[in-house]
Amino acid sequence: MGSSSIYLRIYVRSFSALACASFLTVFATSGTAGASGSEGRTYDCSDEYWVDPPTLEDGHFRSKLGIKCKFEKRPQKDLFALRDSLDEYLRSKRVVRRADKKQGADGSTTWEYDTVLTLTEKDDPVRIHEVVTLATDGKANFGYKTQSKEVDASGMASYLKHVEFALELKRESPAGAQFEVDMTNEIQVDRPWYALAPLFFVMTKGVAKDKFECARDTILQAILERF
Repeated sequence: MGSSSIYLRIYVRSFSALACASFLTVFATSGTAGASGSEGRTYDCSDEYWVDPPTLEDGHFRSKLGIKCKFEKRPQKDLFALRDSLDEYLRSKRVVRRADKKQGADGSTTWEYDTVLTLTEKDDPVRIHEVVTLATDGKANFGYKTQSKEVDASGMASYLKHVEFALELKRESPAGAQFEVDMTNEIQVDRPWYALAPLFFVMTKGVAKDKFECARDTILQAILERF
């Protein structure tokens, strides 16, 4: 019981670090994350909620968390500038195998990237094949989504099977200063053979929620700094 608990703790730390890193590589910020942005800008968020309650079936843990936030800001640039900034940062941190651009009938533009993100977990390389999508009309709506297609890893990290993160930013009006942000994060993790199901479920559920809360602050701070 003691050794399995220790292995489980190491395992949970490994998968949670990778799950966060996959979407924070786009939203890294030079500032300090927190409830207050620079120049007095602030944001308010609801409590995290389960979009899809966590389940553990046939050894597969699945969950989808969501959160809603609001902030006030008079942007210096339009939302295309936010997209350009994230595009530049994404290309500096990932291998972009393909990038497509599509124009919507509503005037919005969508960019889809086929990417490979390489991370290191305990000296072992981890490759995450992801599709990243950025979309905006330049004025009132901005969207970001990342969806893993394959996780190539060994050791503890190999149990992480799927990560999906989505963000929708909406402005109350084209010239307004009020913004709303909806974020969701979905993960799938396989249970190691040595992990007791009840303990694994409780620990994985708790870590998923804690990491999502941490990521929330980093992401919102990055958005505030970029437009």
